[in-house]
Amino acid sequence: MKVFFSIKARLTLWYALLMLVVTVLVLVALMWSVGQAALAYHEGLLLHAMADAAKSVTEVNGVPVLDNRDLADFDKVSFTLLDQQGGRWQGNWPPFELPFADGAVRQVTGISGGSYLTQDLLLPLPHGAVWLRGYLVLDTMLQKKPVTLYRGEVQDACITSSVPGNPSP
Repeated sequence: MKVFFSIKARLTLWYALLMLVVTVLVLVALMWSVGQAALAYHEGLLLHAMADAAKSVTEVNGVPVLDNRDLADFDKVSFTLLDQQGGRWQGNWPPFELPFADGAVRQVTGISGGSYLTQDLLLPLPHGAVWLRGYLVLDTMLQKKPVTLYRGEVQDACITSSVPGNPSP
């Protein structure tokens, strides 16, 4: 037994499917453009931080030193100072293994599977060149840091006050 739909039902179904396809395409385009904008923002942040960090590298008694006091505005960017062979002078070991590439901004996957944006700069110093590696976490779950208030409690998602008579907003 064949089922025949009326022309009105077929047009309505066709129109609904067309609207569904258009909606999905718009959603995909929107998500892609937001992702590109976020990546461009983080890349600009990394480039600006690395330019400031490169100015903060000096030598003290023949030892390369990165002065972190000037880099307090870049709390999301981590810096590591390495020698030519990859030995660490200062900073934390990056959570990924990657060969050096002077000036290149690269998106990499870390050892634990996280996504990072990194840049390496080769800095000439009087007693030899050093590598400055800056990186930031692209995964929002890995950027979660507890927030501490003065006389407050540390909480993950919500901040509460422990000061009597001063309720949290």
